[in-house]
Amino acid sequence: VYTKEQRSLLPELQKYNNTLRDLYEKDFRWQFDEKATLILASPQNQIANGYATIIPRLHTLFYGAGPELIDAFSANSWLYVLLSHETAHLYQMNAKGDYAKSLKKIFGQSQPQISSILPPFTYVEFANLLLPTFISEGNAVFNESRFGNGGRLYSGAARALVLQLARAGHINSSRLMNDHIFFPYSSEKYLVGGFLFFDLAKKYGVTKTNNFFYTHAKYEFNPLAINQPFLENFGVGYEQAINDFVISWRPLWQTQKSSSEKALFSSTTHAGITKDTKEIRLLTTDEKKIPQAHIFNLETEKWSTKSVNMPLGLLFRNKDGELISTSSEAINNHQINYGLFGEGYKIEKESLGKYYYDVQGDKKLWAEIKSSFFAPDLYAKIGPNIKRHEYKHFGFVASSGIINGNDAYYFKQEHKKRTLYRDNKPLFSFSGYYGFPADINEDNIYFIGPTERGTSLFLWRSGKFFRAHISDTIVDATLLNEKKALIAEITAQNYEYKIVNLNPTLESPFEYKYFTESEPEKSLLSNVSPPDISEDQTISLPVEKKYRAFSQWQFDGIDPLIFFGTQTPATANLIFHFSDPLQFHSLNLKLANESYGVYGSELQYINSRYIVNWDVLGSYFKNAALKNDKTMSSGYSVYERYDRWVLASGFDYLFYKRPLFRSSLASHFIYTYENPHVVSAEHDNKYSILTQLKALYSISPALAYSPYKLINFELADNFTRNAPNWSAPRSIYGAQLTGTYDIFRETYLSATYQVAAADNSNNKATINFTNDGLPYSNATEVSKNTRYLDQDYFEVRKISAELKQAINWGFYPVKFPLGLRRMALVTEYNEYHGSLEKRKAPNTLFHELGAGFELELLTLHRFPFRLKFLNYESSYKNGQNIKVILGANNTF
Repeated sequence: VYTKEQRSLLPELQKYNNTLRDLYEKDFRWQFDEKATLILASPQNQIANGYATIIPRLHTLFYGAGPELIDAFSANSWLYVLLSHETAHLYQMNAKGDYAKSLKKIFGQSQPQISSILPPFTYVEFANLLLPTFISEGNAVFNESRFGNGGRLYSGAARALVLQLARAGHINSSRLMNDHIFFPYSSEKYLVGGFLFFDLAKKYGVTKTNNFFYTHAKYEFNPLAINQPFLENFGVGYEQAINDFVISWRPLWQTQKSSSEKALFSSTTHAGITKDTKEIRLLTTDEKKIPQAHIFNLETEKWSTKSVNMPLGLLFRNKDGELISTSSEAINNHQINYGLFGEGYKIEKESLGKYYYDVQGDKKLWAEIKSSFFAPDLYAKIGPNIKRHEYKHFGFVASSGIINGNDAYYFKQEHKKRTLYRDNKPLFSFSGYYGFPADINEDNIYFIGPTERGTSLFLWRSGKFFRAHISDTIVDATLLNEKKALIAEITAQNYEYKIVNLNPTLESPFEYKYFTESEPEKSLLSNVSPPDISEDQTISLPVEKKYRAFSQWQFDGIDPLIFFGTQTPATANLIFHFSDPLQFHSLNLKLANESYGVYGSELQYINSRYIVNWDVLGSYFKNAALKNDKTMSSGYSVYERYDRWVLASGFDYLFYKRPLFRSSLASHFIYTYENPHVVSAEHDNKYSILTQLKALYSISPALAYSPYKLINFELADNFTRNAPNWSAPRSIYGAQLTGTYDIFRETYLSATYQVAAADNSNNKATINFTNDGLPYSNATEVSKNTRYLDQDYFEVRKISAELKQAINWGFYPVKFPLGLRRMALVTEYNEYHGSLEKRKAPNTLFHELGAGFELELLTLHRFPFRLKFLNYESSYKNGQNIKVILGANNTF
């Protein structure tokens, strides 16, 4: 599935996709059990990513914005790194044991959910999805690096990081098994896992290494078993494999060198170093608060630092001298674009759709995202008042670039030969896939290149290569003068920025030679022809038809659920799922046979094709009203049976979306009919309109325990009338305002004001208003987890304040599937007000003060959730109670 902008990619992509799948079928010993779909995302979604999934069906989705990551991936082609990496994931996840194969034939693909652990145990269908991240991603990184297209195993920065982690003792089963929040975060799983699987493949062969996923799938009833599949497949346990891997690389990590100078700054992410004739710039972050901008004045040789509310990226100045940075952000409610963003994420509109490598006044160097799916399509604008047809166009390149004078410098790739260009003129070459230009000083060209033990700053002058510094951990650099440079070094804890003296010595970039370069498939992706992206090109494809969602509908699968109660009869549910590959339309049919003779069905259609998502729902249930009955083993018996019909339709509209702001409107019309009336006609037969308006402002750094700054406002209304005569109108109105702020080093102060008011004595505002179990937002709920209010009010209010201190300490077990990532000490105060009379100011009902702690737990080594324990003292009847609150929000 593709858009018209991507037609030029199709001939080669189809050919190599088929070739790669034939190869993977042998390597993984598995053939897909359903048709796989490859989706090329629209240029409106400019994201440097891709993914593979088996839910709801087998498919991959590739985003075409690879220019940002081209250096990190050390690849000739972004598209074909995605193809080799994500296709490997499909084979990993799709592999099944015998019981899972049978379930798939009967029910199709089931959906992962909590009930999957109940009969008939559909979790076995996605057993390999529960593998630790370092196994699935590490194997995919290994496979992306096999076929002559480069890959992260050829990155000097990746090698430097892995050796640093090994040297620090951080490569162990506890860190690898768990998705922890230590530096380098998820990158550790990709890179350490990639080199680990390379080590396994070198010892045991590629086929046996990739066959691990089929071996693990046979342990379908215990997908958390890792050691047994390792022993069966490789003859060693995974802990031994990790230890062997660390030992095998010991000669390199023991002799790896770093600079001895004191760090000026540190950062958990390296956003890049930029320079013009006046200053050097960079952004740093700890991912818990907004970034800091560091500016080095080349004339005064002094640093200035300030906090900036802008995205983390390459830092430049616009024509007005304001700081701007590169990033991919939401620019409206249906587009995510690369561009330049200033303070407060202000958009430089003329920059949209471009990834900028360098900006120096009127001189700009960028990759045009729309045409960069294959590889960065590089352009340069040198000087003011330059028209579009006067831009320099360098075509597809294999690295980032810089501007010096009126020239652009960048690398191109031909097989394993990496060549640096000045504009369109080649200057020098070396063997490898890693390297990018760093700085130019007259005829001296400085670039980052590979060393045997990682990455360093190199110099090319007078036809010879020199290594400018002894360090093996330099991932970026720029000159202060011909004798000093600002460098960024990677360590086992973070990135460090230092000023060092340069001491050039004769040395060429190191060539990484891997055993895979002797395998038959070594050049599978090295001969891919770049697409012809000329606008007047016409391509003939063997089979091509317009994507029509309704004609592409397919049966996704059935979610079966059987529950055997100890005191109640068994219940059985079947949920049938239908959708098209792009998920524009979905249809879900539920058939239920529950306890006490309750049965029924529910049908819901969801349309996600446009900006406004809408749905239609209908259900019928034969329900049972219960009464206490001590003669029954369950303690209940049926005293009345009744029919319950529900028809509903509504929409959800995200009408404003920006990096820090978003606003949405949702409304649903619901008709409920019950016969006979268990309570009364006015309660059982009704029309309801649920409406909710939300507005959110949030600054949420990736590692922050709670948002650094947040303001959330919600308005809601539940309008009800009796059916069928549209009589007795009544409403409950709700509102909520919440604010959160990090006052000091992850000490978060939050305050919330909630109110609900009724306009009719027959429709009082309850503290916990429900939505009858429908799949829509609860529009007027003003308080959670309280049990004190035992009567209805015309108006209720709740005022809350919370003080939370994060504690970044965790515990990560290797075998037990529950770990602790971090925690927080919590103090809360709640005050409740209520009025039993219409239009009368609410009186204080009671207040409560609580203290306790919140745990951010990690289950199954991968999935975070939060659990809060609070001990409350309440003025309500001098009560005391303990609350336990389960939630999964605000987790990284």
